Amino acid sequence: STDGKQFAAGCADGAVRVWDTEAGKQLVELRGDAESGAKIAALEFKIAAETLETNFQNAEIARTEADTKALDERIKKANDAIAAIKKALPDKQKAVKPAQDAKVAAQKAADDVAALVAKAPGGKPDAALEKQTKEAQEKLTAAAKAETEALAAVKTAEGQISDAEAEIKNINDGKAKNVLTLASAKKALDASKQAQTKATADVNAAKQAVSKDTVVARALAFSADGRMIAAACSNGVVRVWAVASGLPVEQMGSGMASVGSDGSDGFVGCSADGGMTKVNTSARWTLERTLTGEALVDRVNALRFSPDGKTLAAGGGEPSRSGDISLWDVATGQMMKTWNERHSDAVLSLDFSPDGKTIASGGADKAVRISDIVSGKQTKVFEGHTHHVMGVGFRADGRILASAGADNVVKIWDMVTGDRKKNVEGWDKEVTSLQFLGATNQIVTSAGDNRVRIVRDDGGEVRSMAGLPEFMYGSAANLSATTIIGGGQDGALRVWNGADGKELAVFAVETKTASNP
Repeated sequence: STDGKQFAAGCADGAVRVWDTEAGKQLVELRGDAESGAKIAALEFKIAAETLETNFQNAEIARTEADTKALDERIKKANDAIAAIKKALPDKQKAVKPAQDAKVAAQKAADDVAALVAKAPGGKPDAALEKQTKEAQEKLTAAAKAETEALAAVKTAEGQISDAEAEIKNINDGKAKNVLTLASAKKALDASKQAQTKATADVNAAKQAVSKDTVVARALAFSADGRMIAAACSNGVVRVWAVASGLPVEQMGSGMASVGSDGSDGFVGCSADGGMTKVNTSARWTLERTLTGEALVDRVNALRFSPDGKTLAAGGGEPSRSGDISLWDVATGQMMKTWNERHSDAVLSLDFSPDGKTIASGGADKAVRISDIVSGKQTKVFEGHTHHVMGVGFRADGRILASAGADNVVKIWDMVTGDRKKNVEGWDKEVTSLQFLGATNQIVTSAGDNRVRIVRDDGGEVRSMAGLPEFMYGSAANLSATTIIGGGQDGALRVWNGADGKELAVFAVETKTASNP
């Protein structure tokens, strides 16, 4: 390298190895090309996604089997109750006739006494007759009560039997539904396991192909800043890697026999016939179009591309008055639809579901809202944050949604049941952004407490990049979660290794001084 701190060699086994010249130790081994790297990353994402699927289906099978077992226990209890009630029912039925006969007899006795009262001189019964009347009425009341209780006992028993039989029917319906659910879950589990097995075999084959790559580096060159290294290979192409991460970033040219630095961030490839090809590793961004219109009220606070890259969602609105979402056609720049006042305060965050059918939005109204893309209808509202919702993100399977709040909390929501599953805490200031890492249950977050933190959706912490110089506004990761970036108030962009949290690079604008204008 230009500063002499790194030394690289192209080896006969197809690897390019880079050493630290001062420590005398190997820093990284470089293999493969950008295409194979992308293929491996996609396969590893597939494996991780199928792991989420198998975990879900295993949990669904366990839940369904436990529910079926509980239903079986309920059926047993219901049948036992029916048997006990039916055993006691004949005695209750037999008690009705004597109670009815007793009431008839008591009624006759009361009527006989009433007749005697009617025949009394002046219609005024003597004391003995009054006593007889009272006793007859008391016996009639008691007999009527006994009859009512006997009839009620039979009716109650028959109702209990009917209710228990209805419950058994409902339970059996539930068991039948569980049979279908279980069959579906097992079928999905088998399919997921097969897909995972195939992806695992494919990624192992791809990695083996890279490790046994017969393409050998014939010439090497570091970029001027030492962050990139290019190799003119035996197959005539130029491969470029990032030294810090060891990842291939570019492959260009054909018939290249040698390569050299262009003195900046690119390379020059030279062919055997004297031709030269510029190999530029820096993306050059050009303005394609500007989206504008009445739908963009006040500030645009959030942007998100749909999974297929064809739609751009924009969120904003007038603070404390409205939270608006608009959808734009990326190819034409035309607005497709807008949802005015979807939130009662400005929209601060957006994310499409993995299937692109719904979009989640978080706002200054402390709510997370789910909207159907086709109909535009709001399908769910998640409430629980006590401050602005500054970030929302779907897990790769779309079954879990996470939201980041200025209340120093990340909330985990179950998209299947609509319930809140977990509050993840541990931040000292507002959580400003979040993103699920690849197809895992891990979430990278940025926060105002000078940390970029990785947590699981069950609440556990994976690691924390702490002690950063400033308030962190945002963080993100690549598809394979091998690289994490974060930006803060100091204007610097920091890059970390996703596997161990090691800082790989810091991109910052140098402060101008009088001697360095």
